Amino acid sequence: MRILFYAHSSTLYGANRSLIELIAGLQELYPGEIEPHLIIPSEGPIISELEKQQIPYSVIPHFNWIYFSEHGERWEYSKFLHGLWRAKNKYLKKLKNRIYFSRHLKFAKDYDPDILYVNSSLNPMGLYVGEKLQKKIVWHHRETVEEPAYGYYLESFSEFKRYLNSVSMNIYISKFLKKLYFEQFGSHKSEVIYNYIDERDFNIQEKNFVSGKVRFGMVGRINKQKGQEEIVELFNEPEIRNQNIELHLFGYGDQKLLNDVIHGTENVIYHGFVEKNNLYNQFDVLIANSTNEAFGRNVVEALLNGIPVLAKNSGAFEEILNEINYGRLYDSKEKLKSLIPEARVFISKPTNDFSTNSSFCFIQKFSLLKFKKILDYQLF
Repeated sequence: MRILFYAHSSTLYGANRSLIELIAGLQELYPGEIEPHLIIPSEGPIISELEKQQIPYSVIPHFNWIYFSEHGERWEYSKFLHGLWRAKNKYLKKLKNRIYFSRHLKFAKDYDPDILYVNSSLNPMGLYVGEKLQKKIVWHHRETVEEPAYGYYLESFSEFKRYLNSVSMNIYISKFLKKLYFEQFGSHKSEVIYNYIDERDFNIQEKNFVSGKVRFGMVGRINKQKGQEEIVELFNEPEIRNQNIELHLFGYGDQKLLNDVIHGTENVIYHGFVEKNNLYNQFDVLIANSTNEAFGRNVVEALLNGIPVLAKNSGAFEEILNEINYGRLYDSKEKLKSLIPEARVFISKPTNDFSTNSSFCFIQKFSLLKFKKILDYQLF
């Protein structure tokens, strides 16, 4: 089975990490049955991981069909100028996609895939190519759109909706995301498959929570949607700061926001990007403060590493934690504030026992079998 995969970016953040693990997992589970090739839009950090995993790829530029609201904030004082900014970006990207479309089409014709797999809601090129060649298309949705927390807004609502209804299958990474899309765009052919995460990628170590500082961690891109700023402010409040605790931030992102967040803080440590096999041994409790998170990969990875989770009751977090029945949800900053002193009791559960139990649950939930069945179904 030849599958031509399309990635919307060349980073190594959640969507692309999930894609790489999916491809590698399918190849391992079905040796010789899956022949993948990945199209990425530019050179970037993803390439080293693709080469490490021996996943074939090609770099052919293509551009997203959304705009990010934060990029247009400086024009919001004028409705006319903001509209002009949006129109310029929309038509410039459409023009560039049209210019590069012939290269994509030629490659796809030569490769002759059985299925085109589009790994994001944010990029249309795989949809254009699949429609032109009348190929089966599987569209994997990983982001919220038309929603202020993420700030991703469509440049063509009607075109997006048309493809939702015309592709062979839409896959959602959570029930939350599927429900959100159905409310926005109406019902369409779809399945929910949680992200596949291979726990073998992690170096799980036994932890000893007897005394000393409790290290809280936040993992992910530094931006408003992830909510790091609110948590840093909380950790700077005197009654929290004096509890012998630390907050560790992992990830890159908005440099201005990052400078504002960590400026003048004593118990907040910024690490930048850290490889995942070393990441989860550097803190004791994960705080997930994102708004309307479509899945929560960091929550799953923490659980697989035996790390308890305090998560904002938003997006898919409730769904994920209910599957595990371990962790705490909070509805407000005040509720989180009340949970922080309980951390020493919260993390007393033996790491290995917990990680084994959570691994068993997630192996069932994030199985590759369901995805493979969907691919097989598209061919017959």
